Amino acid sequence: MNYNDWKKYYKKLLIEFNFSEKKDMKSAELLSSLLENKFLKLDELKTIINGKKIFVLGDSPYFSLSPSMIEGKVIISADDATKKILELGYKPDIVITDLDSPNRLIMEASMMGSIIGVHAHGDNIEKLKIVESFELRFGTTQAFPLWNVYNFGGFTDGDRAVFLAEHFKPRSITIAGFNFYDPNMSKGKDIYKKFKKLIFSKYLLEELIRRSEVKIEII
Repeated sequence: MNYNDWKKYYKKLLIEFNFSEKKDMKSAELLSSLLENKFLKLDELKTIINGKKIFVLGDSPYFSLSPSMIEGKVIISADDATKKILELGYKPDIVITDLDSPNRLIMEASMMGSIIGVHAHGDNIEKLKIVESFELRFGTTQAFPLWNVYNFGGFTDGDRAVFLAEHFKPRSITIAGFNFYDPNMSKGKDIYKKFKKLIFSKYLLEELIRRSEVKIEII
């Protein structure tokens, strides 16, 4: 999804969650300065995703992952879901994170060769410096994109991973481990806000599936 299509959803996010576009842009600008010219270019991401079978894994504690689900697919994990991939003895091809998960988890994936897609928003400005430690990396924002910080659409790590994959027209996208109705509260105590985010994430995925020509399946 390009920014012209995305911005109407972004405006809804700003209103619904009382986000600051100014802080989002400040975060994106900082990420841009940290990335400099060392980031995966669009054609490199396209080579990885275009025409491939994609498996996007969310971090629902109720989903059991098996090797048969991911073999032969490009694996994209959403933040904490990376742990499940690593525990099976695989590495994600791409990790999408706004840096909520433990640094050691993302660093482990990076050292194994995973590409780390770091998302900048108004609430994680202080965490962004870790991007300098990642060998293979790119940046994203939910606000206006910069020359080295992309915006493919999406809100939470999970749906943002799907938006990323869909942008590069894969053969198919399988979505697993997404739980929209029972928030995993390991990351915070505001259950209402977490639930509201998941409902908005579900809404965005439904919009993407409705608009897309890519085969997208939720299991």
